[in-house]
Amino acid sequence: MTQPGRPPTDAELQHRYRALMRSEADPGWHPSENDWERYACDELDAGDRARLADHVVACAACAEVFQALGDVRAGAAAFDPGAPSVATSATRSIDWSWLAAAAAIVLVTGATVWWRTANAPPATVAQVAAPDPAPPASPPAPAPAAAPPAWAALPVAPAVSLPAALALVVRGASADRDAFMAAFGPAIAPYRAGRYADAATALEGVTQRFPQVSEAWFYLGVSHLLAGRPGDAVAPLRRARGSEVVGAEARWLEAVATARTGRLDDAAVALQAICAVPGPRREQACAAAGNR
Repeated sequence: MTQPGRPPTDAELQHRYRALMRSEADPGWHPSENDWERYACDELDAGDRARLADHVVACAACAEVFQALGDVRAGAAAFDPGAPSVATSATRSIDWSWLAAAAAIVLVTGATVWWRTANAPPATVAQVAAPDPAPPASPPAPAPAAAPPAWAALPVAPAVSLPAALALVVRGASADRDAFMAAFGPAIAPYRAGRYADAATALEGVTQRFPQVSEAWFYLGVSHLLAGRPGDAVAPLRRARGSEVVGAEARWLEAVATARTGRLDDAAVALQAICAVPGPRREQACAAAGNR
């Protein structure tokens, strides 16, 4: 007998638990220590596992042992890195000295929680009968983007060229021309230096102030293309088609940018349009369209 208010010793708890297993008032089957060891090592066959599941659902004391055993299995590595894990093949070795210690821990823990409360919610059949769930599968890696066709290779940066009659393009006013050149000069400097992302940022402001200058749109589109942003290059290059200086190159690079976004059918249409009109890129466009 334990004194009132004094927690029972481990020996007393084990004695109480084993007495429960042998109780005449509870003559039914209870898992033995060997059964718990086999469950701990994942050695129960389907029939024994189902029998254990049915019993744990109906027996609060054994449900507590099952829950304690789960805690022991989950935390085994924390107190013994050499503790066995659930088998993954038919051939394995088990540290039986650890298993005996674990079984003792299970009995003491199960008796302790049984002593504290006999009404704890039992484990469900699914918790006992089902194996530990596999970790969620990692999402599949995205498929690599298709390489652009050979004809759509990135170009060497076109040289900076403006029409001689720029004054006429900019409303024919010298003041407008001077204002454009004052804005365009600093904006095109990063382009000349190969800093295409910086050039795109600077040229964006120029095209907003002087949207009628096709060449500003052209170098904005080329800057986006060479900065690795072909999707942003298409619209500016389209607006540069009307330039007498860079219009033909704008059409070609628009097709290149379109292809590099993966829109190969649209790029093919652009190639056919270039192939249909005499110009410096016609032969190249016809060859590319014929080799699709």
